Amino acid sequence: MSGFRSGPPKRGNLRALRAANQVSVGGACRWLAAQSGPGCVRRKSRAGGPDGDLEFCVPRSRQPLSGLLGAEPGWIAGPEPWRHYDDGAAGYAHASGWPKNLSIPGLAQGVGRELQTARALQHHCGRGTARRESDVAEGHAPIPRRGSDQYAREMKSRLKKRLLTTGMAFCALLGMAQAAEDLAKDFVSPPESAKPWVNMWWFDRITPANITQHLEELKAKGVGGAMVIDLGNMPGAPYMSDKWRELFRHAVREANRIGLKLGVNTCPGWPSGGPWITPENSSWMWVSSETVIQGPQKFSGKLREPNGKGALYAEVAVQAFPIGEEVLTKWPVITVSTNWGDVPNLTDGNFNTVWKAGDAEVPWIQFDFGRPHTVDWAWIDSVGRVVIETSDDGAVFKPAVTLNGPPHNTIYAAVPATTARWFRIVAPKNATVRDVALGSRSEVERAALFAAKRAGTHPLGVTATRQSDQVRFVRQELIALPEDHPLRLRQQMDLTGKVSTDGTLDWDVPPGRWKVARIGRTTTGISVAFGKGPLVDYLSPTAMTQHYQRGIKPVVEDAGALVGKTFEFSIEDNVEIDGIYSWTPRLLEKFRKQRGYDPSPYLATLAGEIVENVEITDRFLADVRRTIADCVAQDHYGRWAELAHADGLKVRAEAGGQHHPRLLCNDGLMNQGRMDVPVAEFWELELWKENQGSPADHHAITTPGWDEVAQNVNTKQAASAGHLYGKPVIASEAFTTGGRLQHWSQSPGGLLRHANTAFCEGINALSIHGSATSGPESGFPGKSVFGGMHFNHNITWWNQGAAEFLRYLARCDHLLRQGHFVADVLYYSGDEAPNFVPPKNIDPSRGFGYDYDVCNSEVLLTRLSVKDGRIILPDGMSYRLLVLPDRPVMPLSVVRKLQELVKAGATVIGPKPQRTPGLTDFPRSEQQLTEIADKVWGTSTNSLPLQRSYGKGRVVVGLSIREVLEQAAVPADFAFRSDVVTASLDFIHRRTDDTEIYFVANQRGAALKTDCEFRVSGKQPELWNPATGEQRALPQFRSQAGRTSVPLEFEPYGATFIVFRKDIPKLTASKQVSASENFPRLTQVQEVAGPWRVQFDPQWFYPTNELSGDQVKGLVVFEKLSDWNQRPEPAVKYFSGVAVYNNVFHLEKATPERSLFLDLGTVKETARVRLNGKDLGVVWCAPWRLEISGVAKIGENTLEIEVANLWPNRLMGDRKLPSVERRTRTRMFMGGLNNDQLPSGLLGPVTIQTIK
Repeated sequence: MSGFRSGPPKRGNLRALRAANQVSVGGACRWLAAQSGPGCVRRKSRAGGPDGDLEFCVPRSRQPLSGLLGAEPGWIAGPEPWRHYDDGAAGYAHASGWPKNLSIPGLAQGVGRELQTARALQHHCGRGTARRESDVAEGHAPIPRRGSDQYAREMKSRLKKRLLTTGMAFCALLGMAQAAEDLAKDFVSPPESAKPWVNMWWFDRITPANITQHLEELKAKGVGGAMVIDLGNMPGAPYMSDKWRELFRHAVREANRIGLKLGVNTCPGWPSGGPWITPENSSWMWVSSETVIQGPQKFSGKLREPNGKGALYAEVAVQAFPIGEEVLTKWPVITVSTNWGDVPNLTDGNFNTVWKAGDAEVPWIQFDFGRPHTVDWAWIDSVGRVVIETSDDGAVFKPAVTLNGPPHNTIYAAVPATTARWFRIVAPKNATVRDVALGSRSEVERAALFAAKRAGTHPLGVTATRQSDQVRFVRQELIALPEDHPLRLRQQMDLTGKVSTDGTLDWDVPPGRWKVARIGRTTTGISVAFGKGPLVDYLSPTAMTQHYQRGIKPVVEDAGALVGKTFEFSIEDNVEIDGIYSWTPRLLEKFRKQRGYDPSPYLATLAGEIVENVEITDRFLADVRRTIADCVAQDHYGRWAELAHADGLKVRAEAGGQHHPRLLCNDGLMNQGRMDVPVAEFWELELWKENQGSPADHHAITTPGWDEVAQNVNTKQAASAGHLYGKPVIASEAFTTGGRLQHWSQSPGGLLRHANTAFCEGINALSIHGSATSGPESGFPGKSVFGGMHFNHNITWWNQGAAEFLRYLARCDHLLRQGHFVADVLYYSGDEAPNFVPPKNIDPSRGFGYDYDVCNSEVLLTRLSVKDGRIILPDGMSYRLLVLPDRPVMPLSVVRKLQELVKAGATVIGPKPQRTPGLTDFPRSEQQLTEIADKVWGTSTNSLPLQRSYGKGRVVVGLSIREVLEQAAVPADFAFRSDVVTASLDFIHRRTDDTEIYFVANQRGAALKTDCEFRVSGKQPELWNPATGEQRALPQFRSQAGRTSVPLEFEPYGATFIVFRKDIPKLTASKQVSASENFPRLTQVQEVAGPWRVQFDPQWFYPTNELSGDQVKGLVVFEKLSDWNQRPEPAVKYFSGVAVYNNVFHLEKATPERSLFLDLGTVKETARVRLNGKDLGVVWCAPWRLEISGVAKIGENTLEIEVANLWPNRLMGDRKLPSVERRTRTRMFMGGLNNDQLPSGLLGPVTIQTIK
């Protein structure tokens, strides 16, 4: 068509394009949005079109973008970019639509994208439309008569609109091309915002000079920020003292000077509280007691004191119920060897109340069942070895079974079935026992479950059982037992107003026997961990306000104008406390407001009574737990965020757990949703990990490879919170460690697999735990925290490996923040509390390859909607399916929302809802639930599978998630094929407007070759290596049927990004498989053999009294490479630090056109390589290989390799020396398995390699 044509591709790239036109993308947007003016290309109308000139505005240059009008070819190209508009008048060409394949050929090797919607256009240029609609829909007036003035004006107007739209689309494409170029550049050198943070520990004596040195070292290596955490042990500078605040002001000033961000913990230690917390604003719990009174009589006397009554106490309710003779005595009768007054504490279901064995030689707890009774289950909340004994006469006991209570956990397990009347639990001397129950499994489970449902304790320890099992346990339904004697609401008498402050009851007792239940609230006495002062009341906004004003506001004032600029975050650690909170002074008021009814009549349930029946009791306790969880989210985390935001601060916290010593009654997602940055926690060792293939056993891992495929307990929860609440940065405390492993034994290569696991779980911001401020006066390795990985300038590999390791983390952090997480499935976790997201797992119904998130009721009710059959969130996330929990219990409000979502087009998988969880508007709420469920699911679900349409959507029952997705022709997002049975890969997928980003990690400690499939087609796969920053296209792949198959290779625990951002060139697309391999095969040219001259750092090379010559100065000759700790010289065997290997080798042959590589074999732990005087960089993880092309030469070559090992060897050596001869100083004990020395040095073999 004359006047409009597309030319051949013009070769070049975005940089050349921008240089030629001297305009930025933003500038192009502004020019192309204009309709006339300077810099416009003026074209005469042609082919019989309307009279007059057409103007299209582009930047003036030597090569203007007039190719848009056909004057110059190549800038906009595509098949049939224009088509004729036929209005019955011959000869006029009307621009209808826009180019079918609008692209800029040659930009970054063919970046192009068909622009099908207006979203990208609006995103980059802020205006325009990309819809292809009829003239009427576009607002065109009816076409005037051909040849008239109106006809000419209308045709000119339409053509100008089309040209404007095309220009705007071109602008959008420029923006996307620029974004792709920036993404690649930022991957090599990540921005400051992506750099990892550290937990900056302050304890012992610290000087301003120590702080300055610490911050400068962190900045130099690539740390982005530091979170100051005071451990409550700074002599002369206690937290919030004038001296401490001066140190903090110094830290803020210095951080601002050198360009670091700071956060500070909300208190000394963790999680939240301090000396300024008054008793009324400290944490509270419910307590109870029961007294039996015989009537009729005029009673005036003191009721039994509630168990665990603390510093502050107030009555909540005193209620009397008539009882029969049969409930006068509870069986079994429990007696103890010592401290009889504490017997009620053993059965009250309250973690905070205990029985202490004292120093009796053989402490015991005795059970008298009154008659022979079979015991096959035990719940003993105590630590250490206990023996269960039996007796037929109550005098002579014999051992039946020995049990071991693991640290911080409980004994809740089956025991050999034994029948006797008397049983004894023999405890260790000075033991502390919190709760006990012996009996049949149903009896013990009932006691434990009732306690857990009252939010006072939990029979499952947090580190010895799966968190999902702990949550599931509480959601079991209470089962009626034959010995139940429910208290009836209609017979209840409220005596609360008849009890004085000293507990005296004045009451005219009616005839009969009465049980008086006394329920009160009292302070727990819980203190912050590693600090001083009470734990704040997590259920009270008033308490949070006081805490903020006294514990946070002063540092805000100290930072002044640097708040929000340098001082960026107020932070809080997870709730690891020695106790459980369960009440607040205004809880009943909050309950009435949130649940819609008065809880008072049901409060005897907190004293362990069944009120009315087990269903009513269960429902009421579900409402109690839900209210507690809501208060924590809104009144602690929410209130904290409000106060901080008002001061210009952001908040980040491990708000979703993990909890210790027991799971608290929280909604983890709801808590995290209040944070600006949701934060998780993961450990280097097996603590706080779960392996779905075998039960957790965190104190004696015996299954090989158990931890290789284990997932972190709460990282998936933080990730889901970020995705669901629109929080783009999702952080985690990283690499925490502890006693089972040796201190100072972490290497960067050894930490990779833990980081990669977290990345696949959805974490994109790491905060390394920890980095102690340790000055020269503290010696080497200096100070550190028991649970930290000891990451500061005193570690041996700080100057060769730390920067590279941090850059790896930053590259991953940055790329994993791009676009949106790709997930097909959204699970609903139910409404009952506690409510936590389980670790990442492979649901058998879903199978491997489909990723997911988990939502709570709040997200479902307030943030979910449906568009085009997908479940969407306001921030851009979307899912194909919503999956309901197997337990068909959910609030009426949730069922109503499900009805709305399905009607709008959602696909929901899960059982038909059957009942509501609580007493709100019960039983009417349940009747309404059934009516809605019948409409959506139908009245009969007996015939499965069920696929029932409702509105635009459908519900599915009886089909797996995978079956539903496959029916919809949705293949797995990622898959791999391998002949290795134990092979295990994990992945995560992010998507931007025009780029698909996959991160794939090898979970095993063995190299792997495998074919990976990605749910992407038509795009070139690229490998982006986070260890090196390398980016390269992968020539060998196959793209078909909506998937791309790519052969990949992984190092042990290695990971890589596979990025799809460029359209496949036509030639490649036709072949689809290249003859080139993605990973060229290497062959050995020669080995670099010994001898090696090794110079050890003399400072750490000792003792030398048995050495001579150069060896005294640390120069040792290795005839062949070997492990340092296998050497006979103690100075080598126990050396820690840096040693330099020197070798002169002759390169016998080399092919100039082939690349050469130096392979170091195995290195323990990092190495810096210099060849012929040129620094080739640091290798710190597999493969231990560097390219030496252009540096190596035929003939003689000088090779120098600096190798750093780890501190434990030197520390172990020093323990064998007299104290005066030791040069190391640290406050940390060694710990670890057998205190074995660690392999060290260059182990080789060192070889020269080339590509086959």
